[in-house]
Amino acid sequence: MTNKKQALLSVLLITPMVALAHGEEVIYTLFIQIISIIISLIILVSVKVSVTGRSILLGIYLFSVIAVFYFINNLPFRDNMLLINLSVAFVPFIVSGLTYLLLRIGEFK
Repeated sequence: MTNKKQALLSVLLITPMVALAHGEEVIYTLFIQIISIIISLIILVSVKVSVTGRSILLGIYLFSVIAVFYFINNLPFRDNMLLINLSVAFVPFIVSGLTYLLLRIGEFK
């Protein structure tokens, strides 16, 4: 096995332990967040913005992820599973997309 495959296998095996919860529903939210981070990093690399703009986008994305988890922390998961999954998946993308648009508008002025 190559080092990349071993690292991926390790991450996939440890991922359920990170949830610190019982039940498969929480694992879905965790996988949504991991896939969201991977997609955002791919988009961040492919976007035509300066290094400063990329660092701003990354900071805004990470701040919005932390803010979403802070606000949904006290919600009961089983009652609000759809709201939690949708907010974890889409709120950081929407905030980062709006920031990207503002950065692009600022470049043309």
